[in-house]
Amino acid sequence: MLVDLNICFQESNLSYRVGEVMQLLQVFPVNIIMAICIFITISLTNICSNTVTASIFIPIVAELAKSLEIHPLYFMIPTALASSMAFTLPVATPPNAIIFASGLLRVNDILLAGILATIECALLEMLFMMTWATYLFELDKFPLWAYTPTELVYRNHTLFDILANATAK
Repeated sequence: MLVDLNICFQESNLSYRVGEVMQLLQVFPVNIIMAICIFITISLTNICSNTVTASIFIPIVAELAKSLEIHPLYFMIPTALASSMAFTLPVATPPNAIIFASGLLRVNDILLAGILATIECALLEMLFMMTWATYLFELDKFPLWAYTPTELVYRNHTLFDILANATAK
């Protein structure tokens, strides 16, 4: 099932198209865009499998980051981590369902505890990304591996022209 879903997303270019739509977010600061990506991922992971959520949204946020010329890992890492924050509903994960099935907790009990845990984890995740993850993964620089081969050739050609003109003088 998961493999079929990934193939559908790749062949239909759906991730690329959703990433293009999400480019409308470029009017916001990068950290707000990251918070929106985290919120969307957490919302979906509470009703879908963590793996499915990650396989859907990681390519989307990667394309979004590339289009904004931001290091793709700046959005991919929080999305991957947020896809594991299924704390708020009994259907979110099997452990939640087992606890709920015991009959000792109501949905409201799980929901309240889950919302508090989700908010705490999301804030810690954002703090992590804005502080030492930036230095650990050099997220302040756009990596060469994120460019398409065509973009790399163009950038190298432009650099070659600049160097040729500088040495000709």
